[in-house]
Amino acid sequence: RFTDLRDFHLAALEPKHITTLLVRPKGAPEIPVYRVGNQWYVAQGKLVHEANRDRVLKLAELLNKSEALDAIDQPAAAAEYGLDAPFLELVFGSATHPSRTQPAAPKPDDSLTLRLGEVRNRFFAQWSGQSTVWRFDGSILAEVATDWLKYKSTRLLSFPPMAIHTLTVAKDPSPPVELTFSLQNNSAWTAKRLDADVTEHIDRMRLERLVGRLSELSANDWLLDPQPG
Repeated sequence: RFTDLRDFHLAALEPKHITTLLVRPKGAPEIPVYRVGNQWYVAQGKLVHEANRDRVLKLAELLNKSEALDAIDQPAAAAEYGLDAPFLELVFGSATHPSRTQPAAPKPDDSLTLRLGEVRNRFFAQWSGQSTVWRFDGSILAEVATDWLKYKSTRLLSFPPMAIHTLTVAKDPSPPVELTFSLQNNSAWTAKRLDADVTEHIDRMRLERLVGRLSELSANDWLLDPQPG
């Protein structure tokens, strides 16, 4: 039978060619994520933030590896599958963006749109330009972020380690340690606590490891509803 050989994967996206992801949740603002050169950005209103490249690529990989439960090649009306008013649309594009503040709008010849619908807790998907409707396991939606913050880069700090000239380390209830780096003084660190010189007690290797980690500090993820405390 033909269905024995048919590919039931939801997508066959080529991640390296993706330069645009538009996330369109029903009843919520569109989330534009796009690549300029090698850098990804996410727009939130009039603001533009550095984006998390891995979030985009993992979404493409998720769709590529997900298999549909059924293929409907001669579908009924779109309303039968909730596709007349999709609860989510995902647009993948390959357009070149002029700049971080001027993303190019996707066009039919350089983008694909995946519409997702739901009827009686059954989930359906359809790609633009294709008649086939796919029924899929809705559990994969837990991995599809629909909030702009989830697409923002998790990088908290990024700077050359040599850019730090002063650093204060404080841990209650101990007094803070004030550290100073000087290129003129043989690239040495000095330290004070309560105006007392404590340089001789510095473990320079541990201090330099700390500076190195601070210079490329990243969060694990963004929390949408952080709990108090």
